[in-house]
Amino acid sequence: SLLATSFFLNPDFTCFDTKACNFLLAIEFFISAAYKGSQNGDQTYMKIHSTRAIHAQKQFVCVYGASGTGKTTLVKTLDGPTLILNAESGLGVLTGTDIDYISVAIGDKGELLSYPERFAKLKEFMAFVQTDECKKKYKYLFVDSLTEVSQIIEKAIATQHKGWEMWAEYKTAMIDFLKFFRDARVYDVVFTSLEDRRDEDAASYYAPNVGGKS
Repeated sequence: SLLATSFFLNPDFTCFDTKACNFLLAIEFFISAAYKGSQNGDQTYMKIHSTRAIHAQKQFVCVYGASGTGKTTLVKTLDGPTLILNAESGLGVLTGTDIDYISVAIGDKGELLSYPERFAKLKEFMAFVQTDECKKKYKYLFVDSLTEVSQIIEKAIATQHKGWEMWAEYKTAMIDFLKFFRDARVYDVVFTSLEDRRDEDAASYYAPNVGGKS
């Protein structure tokens, strides 16, 4: 009952006000009637959830700035097991550290991959982070960098599509990529990106540098 639920959620709850008790009982009566009606197909009712079932959401962060400002170096500050998606040609600034990474730009034999091959490895990485092995081992995913990922996707798609079709495919692929990591709720996800600065109306605007901007 609502009275019992009120006491359960708040043990200090005491209903001294008769009008308040009657009000709760009236609400309970209508909810009960609606529930029974829905079972008979007469009407529908709305399921009520408790905020106690809500867990803290994982973080989804993008750090952007000029080249050489220490974006990649930030991975050293993360306080748990981290897997880096390296979309660039190297991670020289992390020399002397011991952090797991997967490169989508360089092959297993050290060769520089073509853009279609990089795009394929990017998809392999996305498949891997969905595995139980990855979920149990890592707390953070560190994507370095979003600028390079956007170039990989753009140039890979450009080998198969041209003009507006290419940009339409690129837009869909980028949105799917970002949504994938946004919805990877078992990880905290950090993106790095070069910055894009625009000066308009006597003001400066900063944003992540990715392809497809007008």
